Amino acid sequence: MGRRIIVSSIIFSMLSISCCNSKTIQSTITNNSSDFDEPSLRMPFRSGIVVLCAQGNLSPEGFSHNIERINCSFSFDFLNPTIKDLEIVAAEDGEIADIFTTALPNKDYYEGGWGWGNYVMIDHSNQYYTLYAHLNEIVVEVGQEVKSGTILGTIGKTGLAGGIDHLHFGLFRGTFNKHEGINPPIFPIQIPVEKLLTLDLDKKENEFTFHRGIAIVGIPLLFGNMYASENDVNRKPQLGKLTKSTLDSLIEKRKSLISYLKTDPFKTMKIKGDINVQKQIELIENKINTIH
Repeated sequence: MGRRIIVSSIIFSMLSISCCNSKTIQSTITNNSSDFDEPSLRMPFRSGIVVLCAQGNLSPEGFSHNIERINCSFSFDFLNPTIKDLEIVAAEDGEIADIFTTALPNKDYYEGGWGWGNYVMIDHSNQYYTLYAHLNEIVVEVGQEVKSGTILGTIGKTGLAGGIDHLHFGLFRGTFNKHEGINPPIFPIQIPVEKLLTLDLDKKENEFTFHRGIAIVGIPLLFGNMYASENDVNRKPQLGKLTKSTLDSLIEKRKSLISYLKTDPFKTMKIKGDINVQKQIELIENKINTIH
């Protein structure tokens, strides 16, 4: 693989962090992320989808959402550029608390949905919310009741998305107030996801289990792990082993996505001489040859 592929991946990670906008208002409520009533979340994609975790909580410092930024700790960036207009679904039952639909790409404040771009916020009760950001099209309305698996819209690159289609996804708890005109929403505090139903294809898992969000691996560490959405989007998340045919299908999708990413489908972006960035490039260069 050429060096420019790695450079693009690094730059994507850096730019995606910029969606954490310091102008966004955060509430002062405290919370305990281990509360027993935290919702069990499905991957926010239709059944059988394989995505790359482009940023997760185990990425090296400076390349992860798990940093001192408002409303960005414990978020994930998921992408699959091989699927045009990839549909995003609700991770759990709830009510649409807020949407923003007029954001432009590469914009920060109001025109960029305060950095989130076009977003959907779902209220899951007990002051739990999930955020789906940088969307292109949104097909739900505020106040609408949705079920786990309901289509919310399609993946996009609106707001501060680094110029690459991806989903910014996170869990919040606290008081949330929707945006009013040019006034930004008041976000709750973001908390770690404790129960995300997925399958880590890079660990050769063969059953869907609940993963702690802090264990979801992001791109700078090992070129990102590939995660699969469950095999039936029309019912509640289900634990358990897969049939051989389903597992084989997901493995083939993983191989296809990796092959596509190695062709460098993204724009080649220049890096200004930064020692830390160069170290990260060397790390990925050393690791990339181990991925098959």
